[in-house]
Amino acid sequence: MARNTEVVRQWEILRSIDAATQGATVTKLGAERGVRERTIRRDLDALGRAARGRYLRTRSKPPKMLAHAS
Repeated sequence: MARNTEVVRQWEILRSIDAATQGATVTKLGAERGVRERTIRRDLDALGRAARGRYLRTRSKPPKMLAHAS
């Protein structure tokens, strides 16, 4: 599988989640793309890791609503 296929699928997942008014299930996301739920879970994990890395590089401290309780 080409790397761009994975990136395109992840972009489509983000767009679907953003457009969903009542949430999006892993099952539905997988069915829409013709892939297994496991693939969607891996994509969501990769997107989450990428977001955390970007967050850590661009923020000096987390916003109050995301800060951990002490």
